[in-house]
Amino acid sequence: VIDLKFKTVKSYDSMCQRHDDICNLLLLYLKEEHKAKKGRELDSARWTVGSLKDIPQQKNGSDCGVFACKYADYIAKGKPLTFKQCHMPLFRKLMMWEILNQKLL
Repeated sequence: VIDLKFKTVKSYDSMCQRHDDICNLLLLYLKEEHKAKKGRELDSARWTVGSLKDIPQQKNGSDCGVFACKYADYIAKGKPLTFKQCHMPLFRKLMMWEILNQKLL
């Protein structure tokens, strides 16, 4: 997640893997885009980059997509990540309804 307002690049992984290298590459991309579009350097020293650890974790090998979607959903809405593995069956049903009805809840 790239947050321009708070100057952060964060990785959310439901299997607790670190992706600091990818976060650093994303910041490098931002620096290059900033220079190309604004004509000046981005002060990357003011940015926070890294993988988060204290986030909801999956307990199986099949819910990574649902976790990724729910991370995005909660983050976009500014909600704390309070869901757990036990919520995945309900989230799957809600996502299926949203797809079939072409409407977000």
